[in-house]
Amino acid sequence: MVRCMSLQNIANAPLKSRDVMPRLGFKDRKSFWEAVHREGIPHTRISTRNIVFFENSLVAWIASRSTGRVS
Repeated sequence: MVRCMSLQNIANAPLKSRDVMPRLGFKDRKSFWEAVHREGIPHTRISTRNIVFFENSLVAWIASRSTGRVS
């Protein structure tokens, strides 16, 4: 059986840290995980060692931190 995902589900598919790091401008894992905990980057813990991120949550988090100023 083939299941089709809606565009909304695709946009909110779980992302791994390796997918999120470059989107947020991180190059090394240590500083990324420090920022996850320090800055409150939204994530969901699936198990002890498995954490995922959702695109919609990340976009909302970025928007909430934006000042609207362009430098």
